[in-house]
Amino acid sequence: MNRVTGSITNRGIGLRRRKHLGWRTLDIKAPDVVAEDPNSHISGSATTGGNTVVTFNGSCSHNTNDGIDMAVFGMPLTNNYGDAITFTTPFSIKFQVEFIGCTGDYKGTNEAIPCFGMGIGQNGSDFDNTNNHWIMSGFVFNSAADPPTLKMYNNRANGHTGQSVNNGSAMNAGSGFMNGTIYVGPAVGSKADAESVMIMNNTTQYSGTSYAYDNGPTSLNYDLPNDASTFDSDGQIYLYAFFGTNSTSSLDYTSKTVPVLTCRLRYLITSDPGGWGGSGT
Repeated sequence: MNRVTGSITNRGIGLRRRKHLGWRTLDIKAPDVVAEDPNSHISGSATTGGNTVVTFNGSCSHNTNDGIDMAVFGMPLTNNYGDAITFTTPFSIKFQVEFIGCTGDYKGTNEAIPCFGMGIGQNGSDFDNTNNHWIMSGFVFNSAADPPTLKMYNNRANGHTGQSVNNGSAMNAGSGFMNGTIYVGPAVGSKADAESVMIMNNTTQYSGTSYAYDNGPTSLNYDLPNDASTFDSDGQIYLYAFFGTNSTSSLDYTSKTVPVLTCRLRYLITSDPGGWGGSGT
């Protein structure tokens, strides 16, 4: 042991050291991720160099525009120390969804319309069950150009049984970098009440450029009134990534090439395990 005055070489022993600082990459191949694709929206997935790569299915016949019914990858949401974050924990989550590129044929007749993004929900599996409440955002392809123009996309559970989607207007070419924030509580779970969940998204040009806003639509938000999509669980929060074909009832890739999407998914957590505080009086 070093006995030099002023030197404490074993200062890390017995202390809780942070596992994660700053932005984290959502790795859909991590060991704690549950992957479900009951409607066969994708045929393959991989991670490489911090990017997520997804191959769409050329034979999917499921007609949906809800991300929760597509291929969903879910994992427990944890704080900087690796501790579970629950709906009774004060927290906010920021996320980034960035379109990198897409090969193959898309947005044409009987071709996939790629849709992808991130969000949070209550279930750690059986994601599309009506008992799950969730909120998610991302992008949906708006053109067959290379690269495509995109629209901002929001999807949420709507009360206890329904679900709904809203899309922004078509964005200009070169805009495909989304920064989003989800605010939850304190009136959720066993204390569920109105106006307790909100998601806000801002979109700029890609990270390889100036991150500048252009003269197209740059923001989209959901403010959930009444108790629509208010989370009714006090338990673990799960982080979701979703990928699928948007509103295409029948695909036909005869003499065509299925699309392969490359994107980047990242998230940032702030939380207070000590609770909300205050007496409420």
